[in-house]
Amino acid sequence: MVSESELESLVLADIEQIIKEIGFFTVDVKVGFGKKKIDITVVIFRPEGIGINDCMAVSKVIYPRLQIMEGFENLELKVTSPGIERVIRTKREYEIFINKGMKILLKDSINWIGGILEEACEHRIKLKTKDGKKSIDYANIKKAKLDYREEV
Repeated sequence: MVSESELESLVLADIEQIIKEIGFFTVDVKVGFGKKKIDITVVIFRPEGIGINDCMAVSKVIYPRLQIMEGFENLELKVTSPGIERVIRTKREYEIFINKGMKILLKDSINWIGGILEEACEHRIKLKTKDGKKSIDYANIKKAKLDYREEV
């Protein structure tokens, strides 16, 4: 039996390019097993924002593709935006959210650092804050999340 994380990787590999071709980034894919169906949630993003019509358009494009995958004949698909305070989980997500506002909590601090994500490199990010630019190693990040209030 294939694990949920392996299935998520397979689904991502299968649909990411399709979603990119119609103008969106694939932020995340979650796969869960219901009683008689597979639940798939796809999180999409584009810098201009995401509306319900965007989610419907992506769903219409990828649903038939997912149905032809072995074992996915009975599935429930949900396509959504990342939300305004999405918790950032992977380096890949940092790359997607460049030029977006976010808050970072460092492992050795109780205070959040807010700013605009300017760069996401292999080992660190660069954040433009009110006090200047900060270079932060991924290893020092306890938690990060989007914060659109930082963009004002």
